[in-house]
Amino acid sequence: MQRFFVPPEWLQRDPVVLSGATAHQVTRVLRMRPGDECLLLDDAGWAYRLVLEGFGPGQVTGRIVERLQPDTEPHISIWLHQALLTERKMDWVLQKGTELGVAVFAPIATERSVRGHRDAVDEAKLDRWRRIVKEAAEQSGRALLPALRPPESFAAACARAAQDDAPALLATVDAAAHPLREALASLEAPCPRQLRLFVGPEGGFSPDEVEAARRAGVMPVSLGPRVLRTETAGMVATAAILYACGELG
Repeated sequence: MQRFFVPPEWLQRDPVVLSGATAHQVTRVLRMRPGDECLLLDDAGWAYRLVLEGFGPGQVTGRIVERLQPDTEPHISIWLHQALLTERKMDWVLQKGTELGVAVFAPIATERSVRGHRDAVDEAKLDRWRRIVKEAAEQSGRALLPALRPPESFAAACARAAQDDAPALLATVDAAAHPLREALASLEAPCPRQLRLFVGPEGGFSPDEVEAARRAGVMPVSLGPRVLRTETAGMVATAAILYACGELG
């Protein structure tokens, strides 16, 4: 069933009125008809089954017939601190990370981030990223939209991690890094409520950044003997964490 995240106030009306991009998607893209059903999500964990009834210029009306609470959100909140990448790769990370279950995307600027992309994240780009996340969340059956934070420096993100009680891991090829499996097994709780995951740019984190992360209490971890692309590393680590927490399979 098609899903749409909508403003919660829409769900207080009777009948419900869909407008804007949602109405366009229903009428022009999906070509839905009266009697068809969809799920409306309020981004608070609730879904509403809507039967479509009326189609007018620029809007669609419908009647709510069921309210339910999907159980599709991971019990662990993964914050993905992905180093800023080229546009295509960043889009892919946002899309696939949303599908997997990332709770918060918190991009970081690192020493080896591509300068043009490190310095050019404006509100228009953030809006585009939000659309990618929203579409991926609807497609994958998420009950909540992942949060998207404005990019910040690697140092600032490490400082935030140092203030948290939550564990934080940094993916690296550093020879002294702990294997991810051992790092997860060493956590006090088998599945912490929150976990921060740092993933570097192409070329990885610099030695100075790895050392700074250690000082901030962020544990460097290895993802295995093969060198992964940056856009792959975050997804592999996220999937491994979710699997270890019983959230996959």
